[in-house]
Amino acid sequence: MSDILIVDDEKDIRELISEILIDEGYSTRMSSNSADCLSQVHKEPPGLLILYIWLKDSNMGGIDIL
Repeated sequence: MSDILIVDDEKDIRELISEILIDEGYSTRMSSNSADCLSQVHKEPPGLLILYIWLKDSNMGGIDIL
């Protein structure tokens, strides 16, 4: 089963979205910044990417990542 990568700079938001999706039977991964997100995508592409647009303390924003 493909997993969902959740990218947001706020830990509470990442965890909330992850918990909801896990309750619905999905597998999730989380990332807090652009560098980690890109590393995870290159290592193993997710089936779906939930990406926040304005990532604090990152070299790239969500639009740049896309």
